[in-house]
Amino acid sequence: MVEDYYTNPAISQSQLKLLLGPDPSIFNTIQEPDLYFEEKKHFLIGDGVDMQLTRPIEEFNQKFHISNLQNKPSDTIKSIINQVFDLVKEEVGPNAEKGILSGHVTKIIDCCNTHNYQPNWKTETRVAKVVEAWEYWEDLKQAEGKVVLSQEENDLISQIVMSIRTNPTTSKYFETSKDVEILDQLAIYFSYCGIDCKALLDRVIVDHKNKTIQPIDFKTMGDQTIYFPKSLRQRRYDIQAAFYTEALKSKKEYETYKILPFKFIVESTINPGNPLVFTCSSELLDIGKNGRQPYKLYDKPYVSSEYINYMKFDEIKGFHQLIEDYKWYMENEFEKSRKIVEAQGEFQLDWNGII
Repeated sequence: MVEDYYTNPAISQSQLKLLLGPDPSIFNTIQEPDLYFEEKKHFLIGDGVDMQLTRPIEEFNQKFHISNLQNKPSDTIKSIINQVFDLVKEEVGPNAEKGILSGHVTKIIDCCNTHNYQPNWKTETRVAKVVEAWEYWEDLKQAEGKVVLSQEENDLISQIVMSIRTNPTTSKYFETSKDVEILDQLAIYFSYCGIDCKALLDRVIVDHKNKTIQPIDFKTMGDQTIYFPKSLRQRRYDIQAAFYTEALKSKKEYETYKILPFKFIVESTINPGNPLVFTCSSELLDIGKNGRQPYKLYDKPYVSSEYINYMKFDEIKGFHQLIEDYKWYMENEFEKSRKIVEAQGEFQLDWNGII
């Protein structure tokens, strides 16, 4: 079951990517990164799309509550109220009365601080702004444990799902036959370099006749789909693709099958109707796994004989390096960056940054 995947202590690619940042201590505070701070509209929509494409509709209905709220709060206010609600629920119990929103001022202040919400405003002003969204609080009480979607958001999810299922470019990835098996939300547990790992693949198409395996991940983005490569670099989806490919290699029942290049099926949340399919190159998958060493691309020398113009390309870490970092942090604690510790806090600079 998918629920078992999230409670399994093995490490995921999402957790590994937390080690790409400058502060490794976040690893212990956010075990699965998709928490309050990720609750932007396209993440919420993406979760709903994912469920409708890969899970029974009953599971979607169990997770989401469709609200008819007219005055919808901002994403940040929603996120603050969600956190307050969870704190109150933890305190009084899941089915106990939660009271009115204005009765939880201390928790509202704490959550505003956690979200760094309008830090220059007076405390009473920040609280009043949150309390203005009391109808959303009441909606949460009614939903009790479900994620709240507006009718507009639910309609958008349906529109995106229909687009992906019916568009000629993407509909073929929903076709089955007696020789083709589609596996959705496939959880794989495997070991890599002595570390227990886990992967949850949106879709795996197994062609038993041609002995091929096609891994697929569904993505939504709050921009035009043609800009997905930029999103891939920012969110390091290359690591996800390579990590999931490695997971499939560990499946003994597929050892005689050829794993095809990883694909992302991408649709826009702002202008749905033209989903695109992006296939990862072997070079991209190699970077996602093994990373890339830093290098300099030299240009023509300047007039000055002492200075040569060049472009500097920093090191890119793949999941292999992140696994090694994880092992290092397990021995040294997640307090300071490994890079800073090993450099003893001293770095050499040039015009292009740290050498």
